[in-house]
Order: sequence, then structure tokens, then C-alpha cells
Amino acid sequence: MADELIAVDWGTTSLRAYRLDGGGRTIASTRSEHGIQTRQGGFEATLGSVIVELKAADDAPVLMAGMIGSRQGWVEAPYIETPCDVRRLAQQLTDIPTALHRPVKIVPGLCDLSRDAPDVMRGEETKLLGLLGGAGARFETICMPGTHCKWASAREGQVLGFRTYMTGEVFAVLCEHSILGRLMQPGEPPEADDWQTFDRGVDHSGDRDHLLHHLFSVR
Repeated sequence: MADELIAVDWGTTSLRAYRLDGGGRTIASTRSEHGIQTRQGGFEATLGSVIVELKAADDAPVLMAGMIGSRQGWVEAPYIETPCDVRRLAQQLTDIPTALHRPVKIVPGLCDLSRDAPDVMRGEETKLLGLLGGAGARFETICMPGTHCKWASAREGQVLGFRTYMTGEVFAVLCEHSILGRLMQPGEPPEADDWQTFDRGVDHSGDRDHLLHHLFSVR
């Protein structure tokens, strides 16, 4: 059994790779802009260069997560329906045949089909289950901010379900392509934190069917 693991977070526009020892500690790491849509060569050639840069052991397996397992990636990995724990995820890794003389696998994504609007994640599941597997970690609600913000419910090491919100993307669209954006000065921080206004915004966010009206009232 290998004493090392090469862990790769391979997204749309970037790639992050880590050489880990048997205890999960980082020995070396690297990052590049060679995402699945921005890489210069093929997937195998790109991964081979990463392995050389990390100076990984000859038998170190590769475990990849993220958009590398999407339909636009190297090989499409399945979505596993919630609830799901790390053991179930590990049982359904997707093998990739290569000439790299080492096991190369992709972690599947997660899907939540419990509501009328299905939801998916690819890459975040690895972070979530890693968090839940931490010593003494006990969480029930987890927020993962980002362009597409995800809120997950968890219990006893399992991801029970999740929802995705286009928070960051909608904010960017409003800033760049709406009348509200004309009221903002890009790059200029506010003179002071206005927590009272922030709290009012949080309160309004709970009102049903009034988002578009509240956005207009910002003027």
C-alpha cells in the first residue's frame, strides 16, 4: 500500500494538487490555471506534469475531485444521491485508465432529489465530508460561500441534503449590469460597517416573493 496520496482539486479554470503523507499531512502542493477549460494539453499530460512537480512516490495513487468529473471533464463521474457519507462515496470512485503507472480515480458528486427542484454539487462534497470527518466535528448546518453558495444539512458524518443559491453570481450581475451598479464605486470599501442596514437586509430576505421589490428599494 502506498505511503503517499496525490489529491487534486481540478476545477473549470484552475487546478490545485497536494502530495499527502499517510497521515493526511501536506508534503508539497502546487497550483496552476490549467483548469478543464484552460489547460494547454491533454488531461493525462497535465496530470503527469503535476506529479513530476510534486515529486511524488512512484506508487502514489491519484484522487481527483471537482469539474474534472463533469461531462466536460476527463471522465464523467456519477452523482450519488443524498443522504451520503464518506464510505458510500469511496465505494463509487471512477477509475481512469492511464499510462501513468498508478491508480487514478475521480470522486463522484452529490445530488439532492428530495425536492421538486433537483440540486447537484461536484467538488464541494469532498470538502464537506472532510469537514464532517474531522476529530470531534459536529455540524448540522454548513454554509459554503461562493459564486454559487451552498447550504448543507448534516448529521453524524452524513450529508443529508443541500441547496444551492446563485448569490455571488447574481450580486456580480447586479453590480455590473443593473441600475444598482451605477450607485456603487468599484473597489472602494464602505466608510464604515453598517450592521443595522445589514440586519435589515437579512430580515427582508425572509419575506416570500418580494426579492425583486426589495432590490428596487435599494435605490
